[in-house]
Amino acid sequence: MEIEEVKRSMKKSFETKVTDQSVIDKHLIYIEELLLHGYKMPSLLEILGLKMNIHTFRTLIKRARNKKKEEKNIPKLNSVVPNLHSPSIDDNNWKKLYHDIGSHLIKHIVELGFTPNDVKKWKQELSIITVEQLRKHVNKLKEEKASVKYK
Repeated sequence: MEIEEVKRSMKKSFETKVTDQSVIDKHLIYIEELLLHGYKMPSLLEILGLKMNIHTFRTLIKRARNKKKEEKNIPKLNSVVPNLHSPSIDDNNWKKLYHDIGSHLIKHIVELGFTPNDVKKWKQELSIITVEQLRKHVNKLKEEKASVKYK
């Protein structure tokens, strides 16, 4: 991306009233590319027309780089799923039912012996619309299973 494109994109991002950090996070790859091409941070700050001091700019870049490193170290759901030792856990099947379903909820459902097809039936028959409603239903099932165990 050319420096003028980066400048326009960053200006547009700042106009949307988002935080300075989120703008730098979004444009970090381009900023780093410009730094690799020989631009110095003070001159980049001036060329991009950013209204902040050099210390703030450096701090925001450092934070963005740290976030980027942390994201690389966080295991993806797909890498966690095989560790659950269940052939019925396939992220895509669950995401088709609820786009925002978490891996822990999937794990709990599978541990109770249910499949995406079961959840699909609950969704239709019990009108479970949100993940929160699904979580409540699963907790209720866990309680029922636990009370049966101790009888």
